[in-house]
Amino acid sequence: MSELSGRGVGTDVVVKNIETMGVSASMIGKGSTFTIRIPLTMVIIDGMHIRVGETSYTLPTMAIRESFRLYKQQIITGVEGNEMIIVRV
Repeated sequence: MSELSGRGVGTDVVVKNIETMGVSASMIGKGSTFTIRIPLTMVIIDGMHIRVGETSYTLPTMAIRESFRLYKQQIITGVEGNEMIIVRV
């Protein structure tokens, strides 16, 4: 075993398993790019897709107690430059 063992070995097996679900994978150039389109019938949990800055997340709906749309004018900037909002008064 070398210090590189276990990196990428079996990728072909993963690709074949993904393809059996009816999705596609492609390897481009020196690295790999995988495009996975999972049919809605394969979804196992409900989730809400949110974006914070440039990062996207999907949260399980069971973990969400409340949601609301935030508008830019609701953001308050503190003296140290921290951003905050008032949810309830």
